[in-house]
Amino acid sequence: MAKTKRNVQDNYNTVFAKRLRELIESTGVSQAELANSVSVTRQAINSYTLGNTVPNSDVLTDIAKYFDVSST
Repeated sequence: MAKTKRNVQDNYNTVFAKRLRELIESTGVSQAELANSVSVTRQAINSYTLGNTVPNSDVLTDIAKYFDVSST
């Protein structure tokens, strides 16, 4: 069975990935600093910003608290 190629552009422009990139840019925080604050790896943060994965509910809550924004 052949694998289907997913459109990376679609994932990159998901609401969460786009908003997270905006928050990181507007605050000037590095991915490493955010990762340390929410207890994940920098690679996980990068994956979230690219839309490759999404955080679990605990990490999502921690990210929202870090930026003082709503998670809904």
